[in-house]
Amino acid sequence: MHFHCLYLSRATKSFSYDEVHALLEVSRRNNANRSVTGILMCKRNYFMQWIEGEQQKVMDLCLRIENDDRHPDPIILHQGHLEERVFPDWSMAFSHLSVLDEPTGQTVHTKFTPDQWPPDAQVIDSPGVETLIHFIQDN
Repeated sequence: MHFHCLYLSRATKSFSYDEVHALLEVSRRNNANRSVTGILMCKRNYFMQWIEGEQQKVMDLCLRIENDDRHPDPIILHQGHLEERVFPDWSMAFSHLSVLDEPTGQTVHTKFTPDQWPPDAQVIDSPGVETLIHFIQDN
């Protein structure tokens, strides 16, 4: 049995292409050492990440993320147990969120604008978040 966590965060600044890829390189190395897999999605200074693996390792990583000054106040959108990993071969896959617009038919990320941070519970519980979770699990 595996555990997953999907969170959303807003970085204190926008990340350049090089900064995002440097972050991915470090994350991939660290996640491989922890046997954690997942995907990082971003748009401007908003990040959404799906992390999966052994429950304690995922929870420890989420705690590290919560304490990271680069993106204060991350919001857990979904967490729970999985029969199988969704990203078994990816220490950290990457996607720009705009790629998800057409396949899901939802634009979840456009609801998270700077003047709406933190998002209210109605947005977090929206059908768009559920659609995104199914999109991640099915692709």
